Amino acid sequence: MIAPYSSLLTWTIAAHWYPGEKIFTSSDRNAQPARNPVGGVQTDLEPQTTGFFATDIEFDYLQPVKVGDWLCNNGNVLLSCAPKETKVGRGAFLVWESTICNQHGEEVAKMRIGTYKYNPHTTRMEAN
Repeated sequence: MIAPYSSLLTWTIAAHWYPGEKIFTSSDRNAQPARNPVGGVQTDLEPQTTGFFATDIEFDYLQPVKVGDWLCNNGNVLLSCAPKETKVGRGAFLVWESTICNQHGEEVAKMRIGTYKYNPHTTRMEAN
């Protein structure tokens, strides 16, 4: 039996929350989740940012996934980085690519996630 293609992310993404945890660490307007599995890789090469959101997601389905397959998400390759200042803050649009493989190491899909990592504008600028 072939699993729905739309289920791939469900089976390969880490949890946003575990029992006993709080999802958000504060009640501030720009509060971010304590953990975010679509945040991409954090390296020492980029400036620190406190804000984040996903902008888009795209899949290339390479072969069917069957019920009972074990899937894993391999690698995170940075495809693009475009610095930008927006209404929410100053940061960069990033696109990360990873490969989803089955238990035999065969690629079943490629996934690209677009994100915006930023530092929020100060309170004075938010009022505008």
